[in-house]
Amino acid sequence: MSDISLSASRGELVGLVGPNGAGKSTLLKSIIKCPSPVSGSGMLFGEDISSMSPRQIARAAALMPQNLLLDFAFSTEEVVMMGRHPYLSRFESESEEDWGIVWESMRKTDTLGLVGRRVTSISGGEAQLISMAKTLAQTTPIMLLDEPTASLDLRHQELIFAVVREFVMNGGCAIIAIHDLALAARYCTRVVLLKEGMIVADGPVHEVFTPELLSDVYGIKVVVYTDPVTHAPTVLPVIEDATARPED
Repeated sequence: MSDISLSASRGELVGLVGPNGAGKSTLLKSIIKCPSPVSGSGMLFGEDISSMSPRQIARAAALMPQNLLLDFAFSTEEVVMMGRHPYLSRFESESEEDWGIVWESMRKTDTLGLVGRRVTSISGGEAQLISMAKTLAQTTPIMLLDEPTASLDLRHQELIFAVVREFVMNGGCAIIAIHDLALAARYCTRVVLLKEGMIVADGPVHEVFTPELLSDVYGIKVVVYTDPVTHAPTVLPVIEDATARPED
């Protein structure tokens, strides 16, 4: 990935879309120096990220990874409380306010029913919701979400985007790597289309989701039409019949 320039502002819900290997996850992680980019620079609210400490970065931007990887059987609420660590000194105990934020984050993500459970005993979808709750508990003005709806059922996919939309409407900024183009079209205020580590298009959904652009990037013919219910662009791949024989 090289020669990429991306900016986002408060009130934006930016979707990073593109095929596997396009660089969506790499771009998200590079925003918070995880890992540090080989070259280039980044700014968080006007401050050079290279001059910021890990704690300062963690108070400015929260990253939700694709998978919640934990080697110890923490309880679900302990994992969500990890989102509060940037605000606690090394030996400081969690306050009543911290726990209030944890419970509210779990309420918003429909995970209060998992309180007391070990993360090693819950499903992949439940772990995804706990990871989202942890991200919310970090109470940052920027959220970076890597496939936040992976492994989730329809109801919880909608729940996650409702939570993110509320966050954005309250002045936050969210950047989401997502494969589901229908969800991106419905909820994102802007989409960035990536291919082979490069930005192909960046703008409103109706300008980026065109048959020409998407067919080129995904390597498959698509049609784009307006959904009669959501009024958002909907992308449909055209599967050509490989068994069809050309006419004589």
